[in-house]
Amino acid sequence: MDTLMGWGSTLRALVTGLLICGVAVPAARAEVEGTVPAKVQSWRLFGSHSAMGAALMVPGPNYAEINSVMLPGATAEVTELPYDAEVVAAYLFWSGSTPRTSRSGAPDGPDREVDFTTADGTFYDELSADDDLSGFGRCVTVTGLGGFYYCRRDVTELVRAQGPGNANGIYTVGGVNADVGRLDSYDGQWVNAQAKYAGWALVLVWRSATERVRRDVVLYDGFLRLDETTAAAGVHTFTLADFRVGTPALGKLSVFGMEGDRQLGVPPQDLTGCPNCWDFIGFQSKSAATMARLSNGPNPALNAFNSSTDVSIDIDTYYLSGLTSTGDDSAAVTLGSGDGVVDGSYNQGNGESFLVGWVIMTIDTLTPNFAGTQTKKTVMPANAGPGQRLYYVIDVVNEGSLAATGVRVVDSIPA
Repeated sequence: MDTLMGWGSTLRALVTGLLICGVAVPAARAEVEGTVPAKVQSWRLFGSHSAMGAALMVPGPNYAEINSVMLPGATAEVTELPYDAEVVAAYLFWSGSTPRTSRSGAPDGPDREVDFTTADGTFYDELSADDDLSGFGRCVTVTGLGGFYYCRRDVTELVRAQGPGNANGIYTVGGVNADVGRLDSYDGQWVNAQAKYAGWALVLVWRSATERVRRDVVLYDGFLRLDETTAAAGVHTFTLADFRVGTPALGKLSVFGMEGDRQLGVPPQDLTGCPNCWDFIGFQSKSAATMARLSNGPNPALNAFNSSTDVSIDIDTYYLSGLTSTGDDSAAVTLGSGDGVVDGSYNQGNGESFLVGWVIMTIDTLTPNFAGTQTKKTVMPANAGPGQRLYYVIDVVNEGSLAATGVRVVDSIPA
């Protein structure tokens, strides 16, 4: 939990002093709240997805665990797109602690506008979630721990305006407002100081003429805050669909997490990082008998939300080799804070408060593919004089993972 009781030994002296002054720690709030992830869109293409982002709020000089400085802007770089990549869809997300004038009452509401600079240096001032003509734009909120908001905007045409093959580069987002953490016992939000954050993410879906594997890409989006307490489990499961796993069964899953801390979870808290903090991402494909907790180098299976991308920001990608089977067309994703066992104690199995926005998955799919190297045309002889007979051989080989019907081959004879 990211209340005062979850700060650990570094702030324990401050807590004691404030309690002497009569400041009470509030009771735990709801454990799962917000907007359940739902499918936004799906694509079938010779391509994939890419995601990146950065923090917009960072700690000040006095307390390394409290985000107290709002940045005017922050950058992140796209590097993995092939030289001929064409962006099919681009979505911008920004989120943070809800701005507030009242320090103890209700917050003011989300910041619905953002500044955006594309990789070619084009600056877009105060893009509004409300002016998104695609219908994608919106802002949603949760109320726990002082309140948080999450906005999204379709920026496909802005990214595509850079031209094919030009989406790699540095993107900048700024002009975002959020409530910063304050260690002031007279401030109505001081007990929520460690939960404050702000950040952004950009999701790109792309295709390439030189890509040889056709894939299904599915984007789900929501905004959930999860936190296991002594009273209830902080776990939620939802289903991904609209894809079909091919052969070989390969894919990847990317998740946008916010306000995750590497040191919070099962006491005693470890400021150098906690490998068993009990916050996790579970994945169970349709044919799988059990759920697998996802992990990679910077993200242990039991500390998935640990600020591995930037301060209070996780944009993590997990490869699904061995976790899906050919023909699978759905998968359950479980987000968990804690072990799911409500034991009335903080001594073991309790996670931390964190938030999750979008989830995007790319799966190598079942499809015919005639774009491989075995499909070719040869001529014999390679050199011929006037009146000499030529022999053309056309090899058409389906190198995909699905049989093709109604195939038609058209080849024009040179003049």
